[in-house]
Amino acid sequence: MQTIDLEDQGLRTLNETLQAQAADTNQTEWLITNPRGSHAIAVGLDAPIDVTIKGSTGYYCGGMNKQASITVDGSVGPGVGENMMSGKIVIEGDASQYTGATGRGGLLVVKGNASSRCGISMKGINIVVHGNIGHMSAFMAQSGTLVVL
Repeated sequence: MQTIDLEDQGLRTLNETLQAQAADTNQTEWLITNPRGSHAIAVGLDAPIDVTIKGSTGYYCGGMNKQASITVDGSVGPGVGENMMSGKIVIEGDASQYTGATGRGGLLVVKGNASSRCGISMKGINIVVHGNIGHMSAFMAQSGTLVVL
């Protein structure tokens, strides 16, 4: 397992490293420590890798995901999984507004609550929320599924 400490290496290094992974990489398991609410963590991933983030994140975590499996051991700020194409994102805590906005595919799971506009402008994404959702959720532009437990 590869470990990146955001406090030591920074966000730009993290995202450049993860985005550089090829489809046939043998470095498939990644652990991100000390996210401390940073924005845009693990964005634009396009390889079948497993990324675990130990702690809460800020805006747009996992945005534009394609193929990767991302787990956040904490809560996330606005826009998690925004414009997601495929892959999977699991949030162990709560999610702020516009979770999965404009998502085109993949699975996004929130084990806590999601705020307003969850799944707004859905275009094929599947979202499962174990808690409550806020107003204006599942405002579908094309298709998708929002399951609220």
